[in-house]
Amino acid sequence: MTLFNIRPIILFVGFFALACSSWAGQEAYVPQVPGAMTVTVGSPLINELALKDMDVAQAIEIIAQKSGLNIITGERVKGKVTVFLKRVDAREALRIVLESNNLAYTEESGIIRVMTADEFLNKYGYPFGQSKTSRLIRLNFLPPADAQKFLEQMKSSQGKIVIDETAKTVLVVDSDEKVRDMARFLAGIDVQTTAVTLPLKNLRAEELVGEVQRLLSPGLGRVEADAQANALRVIDTFTRVAKVRKALEAMDARGRVIMLEAKLVHVTLNDEHPNGVDWGGILEDHQRMRLQGRSPLLAGGANGQALSYGMVANDDFPTLIEALDTVGIVQEYPLSSIRLQGDEAALVNVRLDDPAIEMSVIPADDKSAAAAPRSSGTVMTFTVKSGFDVTGDVVTSVAPGKAERASVLSAREGYTAVVGGMIIAARVSKTHKIPLLGDLPILGVAFRLEGSVRKEETIVFFTPKSVSLSQALADDSPTGDAALTGEE
Repeated sequence: MTLFNIRPIILFVGFFALACSSWAGQEAYVPQVPGAMTVTVGSPLINELALKDMDVAQAIEIIAQKSGLNIITGERVKGKVTVFLKRVDAREALRIVLESNNLAYTEESGIIRVMTADEFLNKYGYPFGQSKTSRLIRLNFLPPADAQKFLEQMKSSQGKIVIDETAKTVLVVDSDEKVRDMARFLAGIDVQTTAVTLPLKNLRAEELVGEVQRLLSPGLGRVEADAQANALRVIDTFTRVAKVRKALEAMDARGRVIMLEAKLVHVTLNDEHPNGVDWGGILEDHQRMRLQGRSPLLAGGANGQALSYGMVANDDFPTLIEALDTVGIVQEYPLSSIRLQGDEAALVNVRLDDPAIEMSVIPADDKSAAAAPRSSGTVMTFTVKSGFDVTGDVVTSVAPGKAERASVLSAREGYTAVVGGMIIAARVSKTHKIPLLGDLPILGVAFRLEGSVRKEETIVFFTPKSVSLSQALADDSPTGDAALTGEE
């Protein structure tokens, strides 16, 4: 026999021996105790799987026998299955059998554990059959250790987070949905941040930590209180820190209170100015407010039965007082002040016959004064309300009467609101004279008012001043009150 004729015979014998070994490996089966199956290691490929209305536990046992997989079933693994499969991967066959009965499995250290789909979901946090994926994410600014802390709270129980501090990378392994969520989250927080220290003037830093934290970027921004410096240290993006800074200024303003100062000036008008002061050429934002009906408190003044409103800068206030000497004899009265907080308003009663100011606080929820008259006898009533605008600046509104139906004048801090035009006719019972000039012989008569009926104009000046809460509390002492009002 030639070598050419022997070669096919040798190849046939080798192939037959290999096939017999494979068939023997697939069919080798060792009976197991109930609930557990262990078989000798064989091929993961099953040539044929024909099951008709078979108990699922028995079907799993057959798969274990044919594949050599180590499978453990739980007590709740029940059901029936009918499948006809050829040349199928053993794990794919197991998945098909389990999914037809709402079952699932997990594999670890070479052991497959079969359970119900609900048990799988409760244990691992995602449905059975959901594929896993991985993504390597390179970080630009965020430290990998910080990223890991955040992601550990987001991943499922089967997910994994692996960081590389040197390469500044994070490897995320989880379900497709989880990986997408974590990658999106990292993209949002892996941005350049800045740290700033924001001092507070009126509120305690510890009281604002929670409120400021809610304004920061989720998962990224951080805030800490420095009690000794009474400041907040804020870490976040440049844009968010700028917004927090502005919001914090407004929050800190809530700790301030308004000291509303009121000054009464009485002018006995001379013959050259019988109709009072012409406020139109003096005040900023000058406007007139007519009262309903004819008022005895507006006796034919320059504004014609109307109050005169306007503003004057605080720096110009002394000059204005001096200028009033040109229209008559000026009498200044002591400064009055009142503290306002929140939405409180001040009720100001101005007596014209015996010039005086009475001030009281109207609580924010007090509606009893809504129908009160605007004036009575020789008393003019005003409602004055001060507060803070969105920038934290002080603003003040003045309206006649007890009810602030409409704001007719607004004044900001650094300005004084002026209310003039309150003119009554009165008899001068004693001599009023301009110092020095009123004492001159003969000529002094022109500078003296004695025993005649004259018109008198009463002017009220409202000046809002903001002070810190701590300063206001310190000023509760008699010494502090005098400092606020300017009285000695």
